[in-house]
Amino acid sequence: MQKASDASKEYKRDEWYNVPQSITDSLSRSLHTTLDHPISITRSIIESRFPSPTYKYHNNFFPIVSTHQNFDSLGFPPDHPGRSKTDTYYINKETVLRTHTSAHQADVFRSNESEGFLISADVYRRDAIDRSHYPIFHQMEGARMWDRTKVPNGDIARAVWKDIEALPKHDMKVEDPNPPFHAERNPLQGEHAEAEAEAIAAHLKKSLELMVVEISHVQNKQPNILARDWLEVLGCGVVKQDIMQNAGVPDQLGWAFGIGLERIAMLLFEIPDIRLFWSKDERFLSQFRGVSENLENLKRFVPFSKTRHVIKRLLLVTIIIFCWRRINYRSLLRTLTNEEANEMHEGVKRELAGKLGVELR
Repeated sequence: MQKASDASKEYKRDEWYNVPQSITDSLSRSLHTTLDHPISITRSIIESRFPSPTYKYHNNFFPIVSTHQNFDSLGFPPDHPGRSKTDTYYINKETVLRTHTSAHQADVFRSNESEGFLISADVYRRDAIDRSHYPIFHQMEGARMWDRTKVPNGDIARAVWKDIEALPKHDMKVEDPNPPFHAERNPLQGEHAEAEAEAIAAHLKKSLELMVVEISHVQNKQPNILARDWLEVLGCGVVKQDIMQNAGVPDQLGWAFGIGLERIAMLLFEIPDIRLFWSKDERFLSQFRGVSENLENLKRFVPFSKTRHVIKRLLLVTIIIFCWRRINYRSLLRTLTNEEANEMHEGVKRELAGKLGVELR
């Protein structure tokens, strides 16, 4: 059998294998950690809103995961369409290219190394390729947890509200018409008290509000796409408690969000085509040099021709044709002398040169 491998493990291929070479060749690109790349810049901006040590950053998880990590640990039913070979890239029946950063969520919860975390990674889904779709894109997973056994008197709600008071303040006006839970659309989990869900949802919303990026300082100012219409940019909510139980940390409660880095980067830098992120063209990459060192000095994308400059060499070619003619002078009455023939020939030459401009040689 053929094999696929990372630095430490080999994966056997079987009849489920459906990863094209173009995807395999991109596994090592790691755009989200490439200095001065728009995806990496966007990741760094968001990370700056979730400071360590409260949040630990995970940016180097290998993209090959088990189906248990990608589906089972998150409660995907066996017949979920996301498991289909038409949607997911399989190495073998039990191993896939992750379709979301949530594939690592349970493992990070289980490791319990910090109160919060951010996971940024490339994810893979079988999809058509156009201006807004590509089979590889980048997600960021964020989460913040509280442990009943570690907060005073096990009072999660009180501990969360105390942490909310410590969050940075902003002067934005935020409309919030949705309650933290709803009997039909978003019912309260049986393991949570109403006060706990309300506090955790409030902390989530306040934390996400801190992700808003001021764009007034962006160079090359143009009308901003952000001002046009409402746009969904992330999904979020209180973490399902069965995920925490399956991860071996049943006493923890918290929130999580998932965000597409390309979608934010396209808005932030006004990049019109998702395929540009994978370009190796210096006309694209050079536009963002130095931004990773100074995140306050953002630069909007300047469009360039899709085709490189073509140097055309024009040659003017003149074709000169020399026509040679032999003239025989004869008389029907008698034989001409050389003198008579020469005299007639000189007359013809004079007429050709005078009337037709022929150059005689």
